[in-house]
Amino acid sequence: MNIQDDFVCELAAFFKHGKEIIAIGFSSFICSLEVGFMIVLFNNQIMRWLGSDELAVYGVASNLFTLVQTFSYGIGNGAQPIVAENLGARQWGRIRETRNLGCITAAVIGGAAVSVSLLFPSKIIGFFMNPSNEAAAAAPSILRKYFLCLLFVPFNVFATYYLQSVKQIKKSVTLSILRCFLLSGLFVSIFPVIFGADSIWFVMVSAECITAVTAVFLITRKIFSA
Repeated sequence: MNIQDDFVCELAAFFKHGKEIIAIGFSSFICSLEVGFMIVLFNNQIMRWLGSDELAVYGVASNLFTLVQTFSYGIGNGAQPIVAENLGARQWGRIRETRNLGCITAAVIGGAAVSVSLLFPSKIIGFFMNPSNEAAAAAPSILRKYFLCLLFVPFNVFATYYLQSVKQIKKSVTLSILRCFLLSGLFVSIFPVIFGADSIWFVMVSAECITAVTAVFLITRKIFSA
């Protein structure tokens, strides 16, 4: 084999591995885009159906959502190398154990986030801004409705990372698109029309809940054989 043939082989291998890397990481890329996408949609819908006071409260809610989602990335990033190593070693039991521990951790973070937001909405809004009387009055109800979604966010993010780790690329991408764009984008557009303006605050919990049911189905299906 001459130098030219070696170069062609190396180039082919480069593109092959590059394609695999991009495919595996695509669902994480979608998750990263989601926050900006949803902020734009929510901003437009809130100003159309509600007003500037509610928009100010949503600004606080979106910051807290981003914070909890960032913690959720940590669970997925921590589990990925463990799952990947045991995937190569064909240690299915360890992979399932890591999956279960990740789910438990996600549930603890989600439960803690929801508890704090339900118990202390006024303190949360005061920590981020000096609200007007109207915004301060509206904030507790809005935050309590919106933050119900945090119960599911950590689990949904972890499920996406877990499916990446076990090379279930189509399932991982499907889950990301379902959660980050399809359901949330659809619901924020149609909920106010069908259920009224205040239903905007139930968009995220509805989207995250449906995604969580789908995620349970995907990550508990038998992927490996012993």
